[in-house]
Amino acid sequence: MKITADEIKKCATDVGFQLCGVTPIVKLPFFTREVNDWVKKRYHAGMEWITRNEQLREDASLFFEGACSVIVCAVSYLSENKPYGIARYAYGEDYHYVVKRMLLDLLRLLQERFGKKIQARAFVDSAPLAEKIYAVKAGLGWLGKNSLLINKHWGSFLFLGELIVDLIPENYDSPQDSEGCGNCERCMLACPGKALIVPRCLDARRCISYLTIEHKGIFSDEQLSLVRSSVSFFGCDVCQEVCPYNQKVLKQMNRETVNNIDCRFNRRKYTFPEESLEWLNMKPEYFKQNFGDTPLARAKLEGIQRNIKTHQSD
Repeated sequence: MKITADEIKKCATDVGFQLCGVTPIVKLPFFTREVNDWVKKRYHAGMEWITRNEQLREDASLFFEGACSVIVCAVSYLSENKPYGIARYAYGEDYHYVVKRMLLDLLRLLQERFGKKIQARAFVDSAPLAEKIYAVKAGLGWLGKNSLLINKHWGSFLFLGELIVDLIPENYDSPQDSEGCGNCERCMLACPGKALIVPRCLDARRCISYLTIEHKGIFSDEQLSLVRSSVSFFGCDVCQEVCPYNQKVLKQMNRETVNNIDCRFNRRKYTFPEESLEWLNMKPEYFKQNFGDTPLARAKLEGIQRNIKTHQSD
């Protein structure tokens, strides 16, 4: 029994995804060259894992024998408000867990509805997969000047997840005709660290998100200055907040949409401190118990306290 791309997308909607598209696996030598050039310029900062598994990044069919298609899904994490000093993506349960569960639910639903034993692997920002490239190929949006996927209806506050499958549907989705940024450069101009060197090219060494989450140890004088240029101590939303598409989505969000997103990430479970002193006085045991399953665990309490102290020593 053949499956169409629309039937796959209907299943994705039924498990909670806002966007879904299906595209064939293709070799991406141009992307490999771009990543290698980016790395040579040291724009990847301390993220040495990016330099590994080049073959998988170029050819996703190597993930397992028979892999031939990518089902790309996206779920919004936009919220009307966000916790003090923290990027919106960290508001709730860790997206790796949430989106992975949704992808596995999607796989089970496809197998139930179409009676097929589909071989698949699910990825959520966890493998050398060119997920934004495949998202564009699957018609989910375009790569914005802030280097993030932007969808004209949902903006860029999106988590991506992928199912690599051995399934060939009757048809595939196509990229949209054009990208929608036009002459707008608000994200580049507003970036606190001026990390967006040129459109779609991020220098992580100057990115507040990288410095406050991924960077380990003490800050250099230049890094101190960059971290102090932001009001956040975990991540940064500035390049997304100034985007006209995200501003439009925020204005149009209704109560049902807000509630659905909040429930999806179990946001009512968490009570985030509203001032720096609470974070500075927090004990590791309390942090682990209350925030250990959120993205904040990436930087650990030690990293969050370091970032706050950096602001206060200005």
